Amino acid sequence: MTLQREYCFIVGAGGSAEIGFPVGKRLVSDIASALNVSTDDFGRIKGGNFEIISAFESLLRDTPPPDGKSWNASYLAKISSQFSRNMPLAPSIDNYIEAVKDEQFFPEVGKMAIADVLLRYERSSPLFINGGGAGNYPAFSQLPPFWLTNLFQLLVTSSGYHAFLERLEKVSFVTFNYDRCIEQFFRFAVGSYFDLPIPKVDELLSKHLRIFHVYGSLGELQNMTSVPFGAKGGREIWKAHQQIFTFTEGVEEERVLPVIEWIEKADVLTFIGFSFLPLNLRALRPRIHDYKCRVFGTSLGLSHDNVAIYTKWIHDNWLAGRGSGVDLRPVKGEQLISDLSGLYLEDDL
Repeated sequence: MTLQREYCFIVGAGGSAEIGFPVGKRLVSDIASALNVSTDDFGRIKGGNFEIISAFESLLRDTPPPDGKSWNASYLAKISSQFSRNMPLAPSIDNYIEAVKDEQFFPEVGKMAIADVLLRYERSSPLFINGGGAGNYPAFSQLPPFWLTNLFQLLVTSSGYHAFLERLEKVSFVTFNYDRCIEQFFRFAVGSYFDLPIPKVDELLSKHLRIFHVYGSLGELQNMTSVPFGAKGGREIWKAHQQIFTFTEGVEEERVLPVIEWIEKADVLTFIGFSFLPLNLRALRPRIHDYKCRVFGTSLGLSHDNVAIYTKWIHDNWLAGRGSGVDLRPVKGEQLISDLSGLYLEDDL
C-alpha cells in the first residue's frame, strides 16, 4: 500500500553514532590526533599523519600561495600544532575554524582533518565493503541496533519492489552529517533485499531517495568521480574537504529552500540524534504560517531543562503554537523508530 502521509527525518550526529561514528568530545579528540605533524630542526617532516600531509600538498598545488611566497612542511606543522593545542578548548571544530578563518590555509586544514577522520570511520564501519562487487554486501545480521534498519523494515512491510519505491518517495532525509551512512545503507539494503546490481540501485535511488546534506558531505556516492565510501589517501581527503562547510559559514537560502518545502509538506517530522542547535533550527524553519505536523525526536543525553526549551521553541516557532505538540524522548533513534512503528504503518491499517 502506498503511504498517504509525507515523512521527513532530520538527522544529527547521533544518527551516525548508532553505527560507530564519533560525536562531541570524541570527535574533537580524533581531529586533534589527526592533526599530528612534526618536523625536525631543519623544518622537514619527521612524523605524523602522512595522509594529511599529502592532502596539504594537493591543496598547495591547487591553490598557490600569494605574492610568490612558498609554504613548506613547517607551516603545516604550525597549523596542525595550533589546532591540536586548542581543540580541547573549542566547543567544536566548526567554532575553532570560525576563529581562524582569516588565517591562510587554516580553515582548509581543519576541513581536511574532518574529512580524514570521517573517512576513517566510514572505512571501519560495518557498512564498508572493500572492493564492492556483485553480491558483496555487509553482514546485516552483525549491524548494531540501527534506526535505518528499523525504518527499512517498515518500508518493506507488506510491500513488493514497486510498492517500496512508492513508499520511499514519501520519505525525505535532511542530515547535518558529512558522512554518507544513509546513502550507503540504502544502496546495500535495496540491492540485497531486491537482488539488484549496485549500478541499478544507484539509478533507482537517484530518482526515489531524497537526501539533503545541509552543510555538504564527503561526496556523492553515485558520482564515479567523487570520493568513495571510506576512501583513503591524501588526494581523496583533499577532494572531500572541498565539499564540506561548517555551520558558521551559513546556509545559502536558495540552496535550502527546496528542503524547507520537504519539511513544510511533512505530516510527521522526526528528529534523529539531533542536538537542536538554534542556528540549525532557524536555518530550516518553515516559512508557511499554517504549518502543522506531528513532531517526534530523540533527546538522549540532553538535560531536562534543555529538552523543555527546545520543545517549546519548536512548538512556538515551527508550529506557531498549532499541531499536536512536540514529543522528544530520551532514547536512541532505533528505539524511537520501533516505538513509532504503528504510526509509520498507520496507512496500512
